[in-house]
Amino acid sequence: MKIKPGFDRKHRRPYIGTLCAIALASSLILVADISGLDSEKETGFLSLFAPALSLIFSTASCLHVRRIDRSFHLVGMSAFIFSGALWTFGAPMPLTLLLAISSMLVTFISLAFGDIIDKDVESDG
Repeated sequence: MKIKPGFDRKHRRPYIGTLCAIALASSLILVADISGLDSEKETGFLSLFAPALSLIFSTASCLHVRRIDRSFHLVGMSAFIFSGALWTFGAPMPLTLLLAISSMLVTFISLAFGDIIDKDVESDG
């Protein structure tokens, strides 16, 4: 068994899939807010700004994942911004806090200890 650097480079496809799913969910939240499908709440600036920011950031991150060596922090920041979009849409506070705190924690770990923890285990066979 060998331990080599390059976990982020090896797992770019799941990162892109996650970012595309966040972008799709953000666009659905934005469309629902604009069209007024959730008529119980009043649409304000924040309820339109958070999903739009999440859509823009996740789309830009999806386009830049292949250009950056350690790209997990893009996924973490996109998930953090998406948790704000979920909160403005009316998701329960414990869910949004769980997503926001865990994504900020792994983003901080990825940025602070990037080269140290970017290890991949390969078999000798």
